[in-house]
Amino acid sequence: MKKISWLIIGLLAGPLSAASLPDWAKPATTPAALAWKNKASVVELLDETSTTYVRADSILSTERSVLQVNILPEGSAQSMPIFHYNSDTDKIVTLKVWHHTPGGKTRAVDKEFLYDVASMGSQHFWHAYRTVGFAYPANIKAGDLIVYEITYEESAHPVRTQGWGSGGRPLYQGRFTLTPAAGSKLHWYATSPLLQSPTVDQATGTLTWTLEKCAQNTTGRPTAFYAEPISLYVTSSTPEIPFSNWTEVSDSIAKFMEPQAQPGPAVIAKAQAAIAGKVTRWEKIRALVDMIQTEVSYLSMTKGPDVLDGYRPHTAEQCLLNRYGDCKDKATLLVSLLRAIGDQGHVVLLYAGNPTLVSPERPLARFNHAITAIPADDDTPPGWPVAVHPRLGRFVIVDSTTSGNPLGTLPYGDQSGYGLLVMPEGGDLIALPTDVPGGLNGNKTKLTLTLSPSGVGQIHLEDQFQGQAAIRLRNLRQNLARQDLQPALEKRLAEFAPRLEKFKWTENADVAKNTSTLTINCLAPNYAKVAGKDLVLINLPAPHLPPPLDPWITDRKGQSWLPMVDLDTDIVISLPPSLSLSEPIPTLKLQVNEVTATLRGEQIGNEIHLHTTYQQPAGLRTKTDYEALRNLEQKYLQAIKRPMILKERVAPSVTVRD
Repeated sequence: MKKISWLIIGLLAGPLSAASLPDWAKPATTPAALAWKNKASVVELLDETSTTYVRADSILSTERSVLQVNILPEGSAQSMPIFHYNSDTDKIVTLKVWHHTPGGKTRAVDKEFLYDVASMGSQHFWHAYRTVGFAYPANIKAGDLIVYEITYEESAHPVRTQGWGSGGRPLYQGRFTLTPAAGSKLHWYATSPLLQSPTVDQATGTLTWTLEKCAQNTTGRPTAFYAEPISLYVTSSTPEIPFSNWTEVSDSIAKFMEPQAQPGPAVIAKAQAAIAGKVTRWEKIRALVDMIQTEVSYLSMTKGPDVLDGYRPHTAEQCLLNRYGDCKDKATLLVSLLRAIGDQGHVVLLYAGNPTLVSPERPLARFNHAITAIPADDDTPPGWPVAVHPRLGRFVIVDSTTSGNPLGTLPYGDQSGYGLLVMPEGGDLIALPTDVPGGLNGNKTKLTLTLSPSGVGQIHLEDQFQGQAAIRLRNLRQNLARQDLQPALEKRLAEFAPRLEKFKWTENADVAKNTSTLTINCLAPNYAKVAGKDLVLINLPAPHLPPPLDPWITDRKGQSWLPMVDLDTDIVISLPPSLSLSEPIPTLKLQVNEVTATLRGEQIGNEIHLHTTYQQPAGLRTKTDYEALRNLEQKYLQAIKRPMILKERVAPSVTVRD
């Protein structure tokens, strides 16, 4: 690490001085290029990477960039990273930065504007990654260019990724050149039709991709929008590392993951102690999962000899004795504990947070998370997250990283998309499960509102939270003191009862079943509002509404991932004898694909009985499906939020006969 730091200091030690713009940058400074999208804050006039595989496991790359700064960042602390690297495995060879003005003056950027710092984004990560970049020089003006060139040696990851547009900046011209090592072959996969097939140099096997005038709108994104990445995934295969299909990828990773999961004496002893007194298989597995989630802290330590260190877990014994580990350590520890009690489990690799980045067509993807797959059986509770593979069978998917999602639930970031089931000689990609309504998720609510003759509403609410809904309530409960939690609970009722008094609540949680029942009693003064002669308005008391969907404005291609919603509410409104419904409650039944919303109600005696449902499976939505769903939601919310009209009962007239 010191060697690299001193190297950079030596490279940048020269004073600020006049210089010439490098020849490779000049084509990016034509009038046409400078005038294109010059209203954007920063435009990438050129983004070029040239990579050569020196060996199958080592590359030499040069990155070149020309940035047009049109809107100056606020404050002197604004900076721009150039390059992230692992100081244990990578080496910066050269680094040059220039500042070019529209008047034609070019100066080398002084070392005081450049930095080489540790990339420690969180106290939970301990690694040797560093970031090289520059702070904006004090004399930079709108329209100036920042030009840089960096050459570095790097241990080759099995998958080489080149992407454009992730920062949202318009790109005038992009270029990626890749030269294979002797005796190897390049396999590539483009994620976007904007990337055409490369040109090929038959003599060297060098591939070159180009991209021009890429300025897709990145604003106005809909809810949980995943833009279609403009990326290339490339592997350099050799006879030792073929990587031609997902089974071969699984086999290669299993070679260094499987030995780490072998249970030693400490793991066996801990497993037996954890399951003491447990009878059924899933009781025993729950005890193991709970132990990892509560006793093993999350801490990532990747400090190893090669680029695969991010995939190589510590041994299960180390993780258990240290009482800390990252996702792959915890997943491996669970596999080891399962084997210690005669059961089975396998590590699953995925890209958490964006299910679109792992493709079933090509084994070209990077992973950022590790969880566990446990073989399912006939006693697996219904509604649990189960993945089904046509050859390998059914697996319960478990994330032991945090205590937020107990056995039987799966974090939203792990759902949908694909994960790689790592097992020797036969692993494969599996479709990850998603939450669906009607299982062990959602809200089942019973609400009674008694309306007094003076317009005061007395509310009694019994709210059962299941699955992900119970997890959200539990997290809210843990993060807020009791005096702070009450305003959060009151806020849920503010949609139909803005003013509340005598608010009292109790909670009864069952952690094993992942359920929680919330009981609320309160008064809502002025709940009924006089609207005119003999007419009164009241809101429909719906304590849960589906989350609002933002408009789909962006022209960037992509998909939106929406979580599961399962709301089932029974409402009884008890009216004073003097009031009755002015008009019947219209029945509502909406459906878009697998999403449904209903509302029905009637008056029985002095009571109004209503039943509402909203059921939406989790998953990805295209623009067409998203807009249809947003239209359904707006119609549903219109019906739910429409006040009900009550009228004064008229006493029957009496005819007196002689």
